[in-house]
Amino acid sequence: MSTFPVGVTGLVVAVPEADQLIGDLRVRYVREVEGLPAHVTVLYPWLPQELIDAHQLSRLRAVAATLEPFDAQLCGVGRFPGTLWLKPTPTEAFVALTNAVWRQWPDYPPFEGQYDEVIPHLTVAESQTEDLLDHLRQSLPPFAPFSFRVTELTLLAFNGQAWRPLGLIPLGARPY
Repeated sequence: MSTFPVGVTGLVVAVPEADQLIGDLRVRYVREVEGLPAHVTVLYPWLPQELIDAHQLSRLRAVAATLEPFDAQLCGVGRFPGTLWLKPTPTEAFVALTNAVWRQWPDYPPFEGQYDEVIPHLTVAESQTEDLLDHLRQSLPPFAPFSFRVTELTLLAFNGQAWRPLGLIPLGARPY
């Protein structure tokens, strides 16, 4: 049985560069990873897929147009209970992405409002024992902070078996 409902959507910043470092770990230790790129979550869950129409996509593009692309890095490792993750910086730029989208859809808070604070992260392993996470942390290859450019949001939907892209939403794209 899937842990995600069919038609759930999310907005993420895909970080394909991270797969060179942690792709094998994500495949083994992240649930429902098929079709899900290495990413920093912007807003999950977002609108149910059946509510996404041209009007909602236009609103999303308008929000994204107000946000400038930026340079980012993955520069460390963090932990939540049961979860190992990589730290993206600048933290405030990722939080600003989340807050900008959330302001437009206040009925869809990040992670359904389960947490008091938005902490941007790229999940390496989740729902694991602390001992296993300690082992995984020690087994991560040493890495220098590596840079990537944030230029777009990826809209994903879960179809019951895998995540599928519904679209790419560019940041800072002004209508002509």
